Amino acid sequence: MPTDSADGPGIVVHADLPASVQSLWARAGRRVERGEELVTLESMKMEIPVQAPVDGVVSVTYVAAGDTVAMGAPLMRIVASTSEPQEGSAGADGSAH
Repeated sequence: MPTDSADGPGIVVHADLPASVQSLWARAGRRVERGEELVTLESMKMEIPVQAPVDGVVSVTYVAAGDTVAMGAPLMRIVASTSEPQEGSAGADGSAH
């Protein structure tokens, strides 16, 4: 899923089916968490939430509310955050690493 292209590194979130973009919940520069709803698509009178596959920051938004997208169309790019603790920071059990 991670890709490098002219738009830069990151994970591109795609539309799973042809749809219209109902709502755009995350825009470029916004920090998102895995599972957070990014976009709501509508297809065949059904609302389909598109969720973040990773924790990270949205670097590019390719769509706007009201757009019609084809199956496989890019919706946004997310640069993943590392979940590794920083050196010298406390771990989940409170111990320093």
